[in-house]
Amino acid sequence: MESEPMKPNLYEYYFDVDGFRSVDTGSRYQKPQRREHQSDSGAGQYS
Repeated sequence: MESEPMKPNLYEYYFDVDGFRSVDTGSRYQKPQRREHQSDSGAGQYS
């Protein structure tokens, strides 16, 4: 799946695999556990 370019910001996302919500274990951006089972994209925050 592909999406339109997003404005720089922090975005939350998760993977839904057969009804199971999972974080992106390959992401280098970890977030505090405000909401379990979600990761931050860090879109536009790279340096």
